Amino acid sequence: MLGATFGLAGAWGIGALAARGDGAAIAGVAAATATTLIVVQDGRYAASRRHAEALAPRAARTLEARSDLARQWYGGLRAVAARTPLSFAGLTTWSDFLVMRGCAAECGLRAATHGLVRDVDGTGRTLVRWRIGGARS
Repeated sequence: MLGATFGLAGAWGIGALAARGDGAAIAGVAAATATTLIVVQDGRYAASRRHAEALAPRAARTLEARSDLARQWYGGLRAVAARTPLSFAGLTTWSDFLVMRGCAAECGLRAATHGLVRDVDGTGRTLVRWRIGGARS
């Protein structure tokens, strides 16, 4: 279900604060790090779920890649990213990485790293471990 993990901007804490222009509250969310981390997982793969769980203590939210990342981006996350220093990390398919890289580039965010993880969970599939964000171009 779209928004179950992420919750579009109106229902998502940071998005709702950004929509109201509550910069102080947003700054409070991101105070622990230079950027607010959003994690992307593909729930079909245990390795992706484990990766998201490992990053969860530092993450503001987790996006489910199977819930149409572009729709989540244009449904509110883009407006948040334009106002709030965000970074994204995931272990997903190549196509999901490309969607997030393209969306994030709209706000001047670039892919910082990416690498291949082969034979994920013994499935023969290759996933991409990636990080986007930090410095704006």
